[in-house]
Amino acid sequence: MEIKRIRMLMKDKEVTVEHILREGNQLADFFTNHIFCFAGTQKLSYSNFQDIPSEARGIINTEKAKLPSLRIRRYQNGNFDNHDHTQRR
Repeated sequence: MEIKRIRMLMKDKEVTVEHILREGNQLADFFTNHIFCFAGTQKLSYSNFQDIPSEARGIINTEKAKLPSLRIRRYQNGNFDNHDHTQRR
């Protein structure tokens, strides 16, 4: 039902939908995980910048500074072909 409603709202409008990697959407990912941890146990309310968790403030400040968000992969023993991060023996 929700998809039909979304399509109806998008009708006659120019809309672009794109997938964004988690690294590019860190603040939404942070709050999704943060809220999930407190689901049903307490009300979360933030009325100003100082109220939000320091990790979220750090993400906001990083985005404001236009610093890149990088996806870093670690490889063992310089083995760049080994994508499952296990050591070959």
